[in-house]
Amino acid sequence: MKKKLFGILAAAALMLITPTMQVSAEEVAAGTANLNYTYDNIDGGSISTQSNGKPKILVFFKVGCGNCKNTLRDISSSEWIKNGDVDVCAIEFAGASVDEIISFRDTYCPEGYIAFGTSDSAFTDTFRYMSHLSLGNSIQTPLMIMVNSNNEIRGYTFSLVYATEIEETYLPLIKEDTQEPGDAENPDDSQEPGDSEN
Repeated sequence: MKKKLFGILAAAALMLITPTMQVSAEEVAAGTANLNYTYDNIDGGSISTQSNGKPKILVFFKVGCGNCKNTLRDISSSEWIKNGDVDVCAIEFAGASVDEIISFRDTYCPEGYIAFGTSDSAFTDTFRYMSHLSLGNSIQTPLMIMVNSNNEIRGYTFSLVYATEIEETYLPLIKEDTQEPGDAENPDDSQEPGDSEN
């Protein structure tokens, strides 16, 4: 009886000193290049990981993942996705069929604001992103990569994430780097076209 009680107490003490796994949400330094991959859009055409001048959120997910269902459903019904300022692309990387991905989309994201895709290389590409960001070899899904309009990775997170967290934490980060055409050339209108800075 004493051994059993000691074992329970030892296990409880170990649980108190062992760090718990928490959702990782990290900002990434400006200048971190995005990776370049292309996936088959389930509605035809292709999906690129490149931002192409517009902020983009890449969501690497599995159709059977509860956190993926909740995260993507919340993003799909959020107000901020409806204005079109940020592209959201969900890439199924665990080998689900196109029919399974369509069923997932129609069930959890029927609003149509998220582009869904997949490819034979999606699994490998997901782990290339993990390596690129020094995240190790163990993935919690969904893995989300935040890319600014300059095609730089500015943040990542994985596991369950709500749309409000993305709106408050990541949207300002990936939108702050967005410049309107001409902003860099003459930010204060003090220089006329053709003038030199000498």
